[in-house]
Amino acid sequence: MQKEEKILRIKLALFSGTGPRTLHMILENYQGIAQLQEAYKKGRCKEMIKGKLRYFLDTVDEIDTRKFLEKVEKSGLKFVVFGEDSYPYNLAHIYEPPIILFYKGDISLCQNFSKLISIVGTRGYSIYGKLATEWFIEALAAHDFIIVSGMAYGIDAIAHRAALKYKARTIAVLASSAHEPTPAGNEDLYCKILENGGLVVSETMPGDSFRAHDFPRRNRIIAGISRGVIVTEAGERSGALITAHQAFQENREVYAVPAEISTKRLQGTNKIIYLEKAKLIFSPKCLLEQLGVVKWDEKMKRKDFEFSSFQKKIADQVKKNPKTIDDLVKIFDNDYGILLASLTEMEIKSVLKQDEAGRYIYIY
Repeated sequence: MQKEEKILRIKLALFSGTGPRTLHMILENYQGIAQLQEAYKKGRCKEMIKGKLRYFLDTVDEIDTRKFLEKVEKSGLKFVVFGEDSYPYNLAHIYEPPIILFYKGDISLCQNFSKLISIVGTRGYSIYGKLATEWFIEALAAHDFIIVSGMAYGIDAIAHRAALKYKARTIAVLASSAHEPTPAGNEDLYCKILENGGLVVSETMPGDSFRAHDFPRRNRIIAGISRGVIVTEAGERSGALITAHQAFQENREVYAVPAEISTKRLQGTNKIIYLEKAKLIFSPKCLLEQLGVVKWDEKMKRKDFEFSSFQKKIADQVKKNPKTIDDLVKIFDNDYGILLASLTEMEIKSVLKQDEAGRYIYIY
């Protein structure tokens, strides 16, 4: 991209009332803003140009980018403009890509389209949702996938932390400026992502405040930057479903982990599976096959498992002879949720498996 065109695109992003939609409209008819500006000065397209765009073209030479550049430099961020070679390839192909993407970290991670997978979900997660998120990320990390999420409390933060735990690189997409970790309680996570070769990106300019409507805009970047989106747990009104919907609209693959039908507040994933807006995934093997990873090593999961005292008791019972969950409920008289969470983790780590009759068998 020519320097003149880059400066004009920065000015368009800075100008009040114009943005990605305006640039999209320009590029449908011209090679760039510079070509439009030349045509406008020669009076070839004035009848087509109205409103804010006309005002922009009339005043574009008065827009000073120096303060913008100073602010970016002071924040410690870098930025890439739509149309530059380093702009994320897959993000460039959504309907309204950000004109400017601010970042800290390794922007080259965004160029590996086939390895970028977003994982999103609810802030009010359950033990089941946490374990499912970690289970899938362990498998994805073993095959060098890059994990993308929004660094919010809940499933997003769990996804980033699991990526770091399993030595996968991870990308955080923020609604706030990329130089300010939000929420503030995740500042340690923000630092660890960058320390471990990851990336933090945002469309929000340094120093600008962000509002509620910026979260859906952020979600379109999470969806657009990735090859596919996994929703591990969500309510029917969760922001994670906005991300899933945007991914679906952009022809990305959407995957969802089925929820327990007894958990009424977390039926979002079941809903998008039912509406055929997401593919059901029930195991890492199932996901990896759909992602085209042909070879799946079952032994990968069978690392040293640290049994809780309760899980040791479960293992002792199942070693004697296979048992259904009803059998175990009668034996332990425990809270069903605690028992189910313990069994789920033991299945994830290939300590137990269920036979065709639904009985748990010890296989560790």
